[in-house]
Amino acid sequence: MSSKAATDGSNLGVGYAENGDLGTPFSAAHKFMNVTPNANSVLIRYTLLGDTDLNGTVDDDDIGTVSGNYDNGATTGHNWTDGDTDYNGLINDDDIGTVGGQYGQTLNDFNAGSLPSGVAAVPEPASISLIGIAAAGLFGRRRRSK
Repeated sequence: MSSKAATDGSNLGVGYAENGDLGTPFSAAHKFMNVTPNANSVLIRYTLLGDTDLNGTVDDDDIGTVSGNYDNGATTGHNWTDGDTDYNGLINDDDIGTVGGQYGQTLNDFNAGSLPSGVAAVPEPASISLIGIAAAGLFGRRRRSK
């Protein structure tokens, strides 16, 4: 959950999905923000509320997802990829309204220079490991006196 997204008041939020749960999973031919994820990758994107498939556009696919799971809040436990655009676990009129209000909107991919205030790019775990190994090597060096 994101307290920033929950209190932002804008049309943006944190979308999330396991790649394999998407109707059209991202692949080498259909990359997620210029990255090729595997089926088990967990995808997170600061995106438009209602962008249930994380492609940066609220379109017919998103309308179909929300309307296909709509039960006016009768069942709980829904997530973003089901159409829960307000993070309450329900698919109800609020979610239908959000997707309808955002329909046709497109969001350009964010890059580090254009992330909204309060949002930062996070390096992947492999990068953090490499930085740690390099730092350990520098701290491990000893100066020898001549």
